[in-house]
Amino acid sequence: REARMKTVVKAIELSNAVLKVVKAVSTKGQNPVLECIKLICKGDNLTLLATDTEIAIEKTIKYSIIQFPSDKTSYSNSESLPHIIKS
Repeated sequence: REARMKTVVKAIELSNAVLKVVKAVSTKGQNPVLECIKLICKGDNLTLLATDTEIAIEKTIKYSIIQFPSDKTSYSNSESLPHIIKS
């Protein structure tokens, strides 16, 4: 069976990180991938990265992973989203 996990991050840390990197998100609309924030999970670090090809801003915060019960086979977006952010 495939293991299911959720990511837990403090809301204020995530909010501050997003506010920092969003300054580099492209608003010109030339390339949709530049209108997003890239999330990279490695170890216990969550890195947020944004660029508009002229500047790039990166912010790394800590997060934790909690394993879901193995009897649950799927989660809808509305069901799992509240569990991603922890106040």
